[in-house]
Amino acid sequence: MALGPGSPAPGQGRRPRPFAGREIPPAAVAGLPGPAGPGPAASLAGRFGSASAALVFAGSLVATGHGESIQFLRADGAAPPRTPAPTGTAGPPGADGSALTRAAGPARAAGPAGPGGSAPAAAGAGGSGPAGDWWVAADVALDLGRELVSIAHGRLYVHAGERFLPDRGWDAPPTASPPVSPSVSPAWSPGAPPAATPATAGDDRGSVPMSGLRPVSVVEVVRTAGLHPVAAGPSAEAVVLVPGSQAGGVVQRALELGLDVWYRPVRLVPLFDDTARSGTATGTGPGAAVEPSWSAAGGRIIIELRLSVTDPRVSWAYGRSAGAPSPASTASSTSASARGEPLPASLLTALDHDPFVLACRVTGGTLLVQHAMASALPDPLLADLVDAGTWVLADASFGCWRLVGLGAPADAATLVRLADDYPLETPDPTTSAVDGTSLAAAGASPRLAGRPVAIVPGRTGEADTDAALLDDDDLAAVPLLLEGHPLAETAFVVRGRDRHLLLAPGGLLERLPVGEPLYCLGPGPLFLPVGYRTRPRLPPSARRALFGAGDDIAVVALPDRAVAFDLRTRHPVWTLWAGPGPQLDLQLPPEIEAALADVDAQVAPRPPEPGGDPVPQPSADGRQRARGLWKRLRNHAPEAPSAPRTWLDDALDAEFADDWARAAELHERNGDPLRAAHLYERAARHPGTRTSRGDSP
Repeated sequence: MALGPGSPAPGQGRRPRPFAGREIPPAAVAGLPGPAGPGPAASLAGRFGSASAALVFAGSLVATGHGESIQFLRADGAAPPRTPAPTGTAGPPGADGSALTRAAGPARAAGPAGPGGSAPAAAGAGGSGPAGDWWVAADVALDLGRELVSIAHGRLYVHAGERFLPDRGWDAPPTASPPVSPSVSPAWSPGAPPAATPATAGDDRGSVPMSGLRPVSVVEVVRTAGLHPVAAGPSAEAVVLVPGSQAGGVVQRALELGLDVWYRPVRLVPLFDDTARSGTATGTGPGAAVEPSWSAAGGRIIIELRLSVTDPRVSWAYGRSAGAPSPASTASSTSASARGEPLPASLLTALDHDPFVLACRVTGGTLLVQHAMASALPDPLLADLVDAGTWVLADASFGCWRLVGLGAPADAATLVRLADDYPLETPDPTTSAVDGTSLAAAGASPRLAGRPVAIVPGRTGEADTDAALLDDDDLAAVPLLLEGHPLAETAFVVRGRDRHLLLAPGGLLERLPVGEPLYCLGPGPLFLPVGYRTRPRLPPSARRALFGAGDDIAVVALPDRAVAFDLRTRHPVWTLWAGPGPQLDLQLPPEIEAALADVDAQVAPRPPEPGGDPVPQPSADGRQRARGLWKRLRNHAPEAPSAPRTWLDDALDAEFADDWARAAELHERNGDPLRAAHLYERAARHPGTRTSRGDSP
């Protein structure tokens, strides 16, 4: 991601602090050589193929105490067009700016490397190195410069006269060749050897004239280098920029994790504006400051959330207004929240995956950098470049902005309870709050009325899918999903009028693409949708009394109603797609067929003979039994499939009786360790259940 072109210049209000290395306690460097190293400082320049490498070298120079002499140069081979500065900045850099920000102004009269040199001329006045190379000039010891350039994969040059001479990498630095004045050679006579060419002590091969280099700003280098992914470290606070429509979900999740959340609206204006800026001049002359026009209107409005483990208001000292000076310093930015526990890494990772949300880390109170992203320049040095407001640096999906606060922060806890109203009332102390009767007349004491039990969204991250609530369309799709599935062996279905319950001993343990997943809250077969809980929270005895779930009645509590199912009507789920079986052709030996035919003839009634005595007839009960036996033998075809009671029914009954240990033992004994482990886990989370193996058959 490229941050875009731009040249820094101080805006209204706070001037950038010197871009130099941080102070080191004297005791830490006692007995060590100075920052310049054992050798004297020399005017050097590193040449790099990318802006990122140039920033790495510049950061190393600052870390070793050489930040004040840094100047960025560019070899383009042609004069570049004027690069616009970040919006809200105008005027030449002041004397109190840092060494890197001063690179945006006129070149130093003494040259880029100290006295004796000349200022770089305009690009295009002479030859230069390959177009696009980045140069960093500084005064640093030769041996230290060689090491710092090598770790950034650059090439070291030494300033000599009007050129940069390539360094050999060892021994003394290269020197420039002295100018050779034309001389009159003596006449050459035939047979005489040619005149010797005078030797030179210079190393001009591969040198680069300074006329082909132009000064560039550190902001231009930072914008061109962009950001790269890094491993995110622990952070005690973070800033989240989010649209107002999605702020409530982020706040609710942060509050569930025990974080403090504050919010405020902010305005985002482009940090790098390539168009001409409009404003009002506040002075005269070429260096007159311009009051930026973005401080009043324009840009984009968004909600800013500050997440921390403690009260974050102590460090809300950034982005208060356009160009307003910030009292926060590097030392004061280490607030109480920065000394607390780190934020959950899983929360920041989840926010990174949301395309509408930007999570940032805070540096110096004036810089927001996208989480898990970084510039080649360290964050504290980037914060020194901020001229006004707050800078937001992010990848191309969000962009780079200047942040301006539009108000004071407010507690974000109110954003997740907008649907509930609790009116303030002044009740009569002599009247019951329950039925309005007089307490004195009734002889009762005042009692608070309880709130109705409601099913509300809540965190159920540890809940497994124990069952599924289906409608008619979902039930029609179950055969397509479970035919040939292992759940077809263990699952049961309880059919209702317009809702149906799909469950299995030990739980389904997987979410089907149809229906609403449920988890068993208990006691007994009391189910709630995953992601919901009761409000207020109820103990098991209260849930048993209020919802009425029992051994034969399963209750599914929904946000709008509660539905009950008769578990005695449950059937194996395979009955949804398996109809009656085929008719059986009973193959019997011929003698058995003849015997049965004779029995049938004997028990069949015969018509009475005319004028004869009546033949004794078999009783109706005997005929019915014989015909039933013959029918079962001749045509064994049940009208509907039936399943005998198995250990799965025993395990399900034990589970609904809250005897999870017994149910787990049945699953373990019959080769289902996954559901056995799930039931043992439920038994461990609910102490007081029956866990003795002696109770199992």
